[in-house]
Amino acid sequence: MKRRILAKGFALASFLSLGAALAIGPIDAQILSLYDAGRYGDAWNLIQARLPETAEWAAYHTANALPPLQLDKTRSRPQGFKLACGYRQANPEAYAYCLYGLAFPTPQIADWVKAGELPSLSQEQIRKELESLADKGSSLATYFLGRGEFAGWYGYKPNPEKGVKRMEEVVRRFPDTLGGRLAMGVLSPTYYWGIRGVRTNPSLAVLYARKAGSTSAFAAGVLAYLEYWGREGVERNPSAACNRANFWAIRVPEAVSLYVLGLCYWEGAGGFPKDPIEAYGLIWSSVQMGGDGIPEIAKALDVLEKSLTPNQKKEGRERAQAKYLP
Repeated sequence: MKRRILAKGFALASFLSLGAALAIGPIDAQILSLYDAGRYGDAWNLIQARLPETAEWAAYHTANALPPLQLDKTRSRPQGFKLACGYRQANPEAYAYCLYGLAFPTPQIADWVKAGELPSLSQEQIRKELESLADKGSSLATYFLGRGEFAGWYGYKPNPEKGVKRMEEVVRRFPDTLGGRLAMGVLSPTYYWGIRGVRTNPSLAVLYARKAGSTSAFAAGVLAYLEYWGREGVERNPSAACNRANFWAIRVPEAVSLYVLGLCYWEGAGGFPKDPIEAYGLIWSSVQMGGDGIPEIAKALDVLEKSLTPNQKKEGRERAQAKYLP
């Protein structure tokens, strides 16, 4: 069982000075087992029954509107982060998730901060808080710091090599936690396509995609891509690929899932109707979310752009903005 940290009021220094070490308990493994089986509703019931111990899972489940929760494009993510912040005194992993939400506030989160419902912290304060939590063994804090170092968040200079190393630390130390699976998820496309100059490692990318494909949108995107084409030893299954990509693309604007779903509409695969306008909007969205770093995605967008009229492309972008992009 995770050791709980209790603190009175929102006193950052006192919260982080408690020095409690985090221990990984079987509840994480139980939730992951249910996620892996696609039993998100049962996982939600378990999460609710074990609060505040499972507060980071409750926040993640809410932010991504996983079943049985209803997706609300403008409210799901901020509600998830607000939930995490509400448990910041009782659960360090939830506090780490809260800090990530404060680092990239939606308009709703910004309003809550302004109203005093959520704490107001600078990027430097957020980084220091995450670093302190990571020193005490928080898997999510370590993961968020790794992503920050990789991309240049929280005042860090971009350092993909250092970011990958920190995320690998999460995978090694905390594989069966939310932080561990999210780290596997980000590393999967990074290793598969050699993003930002990282050395490619397809076998490890596939391993991480399989392991985290039911938890992380990034891992799910890679797994759907492999299923769509039947690559790297993954059996070709366009139906599974398209349904997986659709499940995550409507919830999380992740480049590879958007691209794979675009292929499904482009080719009329996996039971999805052939619709080049929808396909264009999806692949255009993929590029907006960083997919242009993958040559195959940039090439697909170029081909589609040349085949559609300006009005068709405008319609595709408008559809995508309404359905998929934040």
